Amino acid sequence: MIFWGEYRDDMAYFSYLWRRKISKKNKQMSNLLRKSIKILIPLILGIVILFFLYRATNFRELWGYIKSANWWVLSFSLIFGLMGNVCRGIRWNLLIKPLSYQPKTSHLVYAVLGSYAVNFAIPRAGEVWRCGIVSKQEKIPVQKLVGTIVIDRLFDVVMVGLFMLAAFVLNVKVKIYHLIQLK
Repeated sequence: MIFWGEYRDDMAYFSYLWRRKISKKNKQMSNLLRKSIKILIPLILGIVILFFLYRATNFRELWGYIKSANWWVLSFSLIFGLMGNVCRGIRWNLLIKPLSYQPKTSHLVYAVLGSYAVNFAIPRAGEVWRCGIVSKQEKIPVQKLVGTIVIDRLFDVVMVGLFMLAAFVLNVKVKIYHLIQLK
């Protein structure tokens, strides 16, 4: 014979199990919803931006330009552009390693490539995003990553200055020749 107290305890236990099962399903649904929102909002935002950016474009004329393009030159430049960004990721890794962190080079290269996409939406936000994503993936403090990016940018400025100086020095003879020809 079942006493009311035992029945009540069994019902409470089954109720607990049922709530627990629903709670797990709710967590799974909320995680799925979060992931979907993280994907859908940027995707929709990107589509809206592309619509407003290209709404007045004549796509037949654009397709004519695409068909007449020299694909060998384009593929050659894409390969060198990709290699340059891979080198930037490796260079960033060289700046991070003295801080006693060992990030994956692939994460750094993907962060460099992703920063360009972010820069399309919000100019100069790519550098901040790059620090944030690597900090999240590799557990490196953002402050240290910002320091490495500042050093990286200073290195870029120095290199551009050196290239400009070299171009000036190498073209001095040409400029003098043109000045002599003008007289």
